[in-house]
Order: sequence, then structure tokens, then C-alpha cells
Amino acid sequence: MKHRFAAAVIMSAVGCTSVVASAAGVANATTPTDTGSSSAYQCIYKPLLPSQLAISKAETVLKVGLNISGTGDCAINFTVVTTVSNGTDKHYLNWAASTAPVSEPFTSSALHPGAYKMSNNVCVVGSTTTGAAETCTVVPTVMTVKYTSTSSLRVAHSKTKVTFTETGRHWAPGGSKALVGRVAIQRLSGKKWHTIHTGTASAAGKLSWAMKATKKTKKASYRAVAAATSDSFGATSKTVTK
Repeated sequence: MKHRFAAAVIMSAVGCTSVVASAAGVANATTPTDTGSSSAYQCIYKPLLPSQLAISKAETVLKVGLNISGTGDCAINFTVVTTVSNGTDKHYLNWAASTAPVSEPFTSSALHPGAYKMSNNVCVVGSTTTGAAETCTVVPTVMTVKYTSTSSLRVAHSKTKVTFTETGRHWAPGGSKALVGRVAIQRLSGKKWHTIHTGTASAAGKLSWAMKATKKTKKASYRAVAAATSDSFGATSKTVTK
């Protein structure tokens, strides 16, 4: 038997301000064999934290599913509370059978780049299922939170050389900023990309490099791959054919 419900809402640890909305979860409820003892019934609740969250605008939605296994009643009468935290930055997740779908996102200042973990020792089940032996298990997942980034590549040909200019930017509260990190310039050979140059972008987020013009450089396809940094995910530019 399957049940659908919604939703988890993350609350700020300070002032109980709502900062995140989540999507509905799916309950997979099965009826175990009745052994004549009510203690045979068990409800298991597993919040499922995504492995990554990319912040690309002032308001971003975090989707956290909740898997439920046990009797059919396990998906009807319950409340689950746990936390997701990164050091002292802690937020609460709350599920309940009566919770309506929520669409309120969190602001970009609510979560910061870093690794967020769920804590198993604060997972609570408030099920009112008669005779249920309730347990709550949190899947030990780490969620990496970073800003999204972009990479663009400009290729200019002359008779003697080919000049490459890569520009990287990442989203940040208040406006985009330069993406300063390692950058690879790649050329397509057959169906595979091969790196022809690597370097570090300047403080302005730019990498410039030139190579001698040869027969291989004519009508070739190029791209730039900007590596991830401590606060931003990496990015790949569009393919440029010159």
C-alpha cells in the first residue's frame, strides 16, 4: 500500500523563522504478519537529504523526501522532527501526516556554502498508532551547498595563433562574482575532449592563453571547464567551433 503526503519545512534555529519548503514524500506502507502481539508493528521513518543543493537565486527550494515503512497506520498518524546543520548553522525539518503542501522557499542568506548533515539523535517520532513500536532512522547523508557558476569561452584566430579567453562567474547574494579557480581549455578530438591547457583564473575570473595556429586548430571545437571552488560548483562553457 502506498500513501502520499507532504511536506517538510525547515525552521531556523533562531527565532523559528521559516526558511525552507520541501516537496512531498512517498510512504511505502506494508502490513506485516500479525503475530498476535501489538509490539510486532513498527514504524520506520527515513528523511532523505539530497547530496547537493545549488543556490542560483535569492530564493531556492530544498526538497527533502521522507520514506515510511511499516503498517498502513504509520503514514496516517505521525510527526517527525530532525535537524540539518553545518556547525552552529542549524535548521529543523518537520513532517506530519496533516501537513499541507508548502511552497515557501528559503532566502540565500539562510544556508551558506558548506557541508550540511542530518543528526540521527534528534530524530523524533510522535506517532499515535496503537501498539506501534516506533523508531526513527535518519539516512546519514551529507548535503553539499554551493553557489552555481557559469563559464564562457571566446576563441579568436589569426594567421599565426589562436587566442582563448575564458570568463567565469558565480552567483552570490547581492550580485554575481568572479569565479577564481583552475580552468581547463579542451579540444574535441573524435568523440572525446582532450585538455590542451590548464591555468588559474585571475582575480577578475578570467584566463587568457594563446597557442600557435596549425592545421589542427582550423575548424576545431573547443570548450572551457572551470573547476569547483570552496563555495561554488564548477561549470562548463558552451562548445565553440572556429
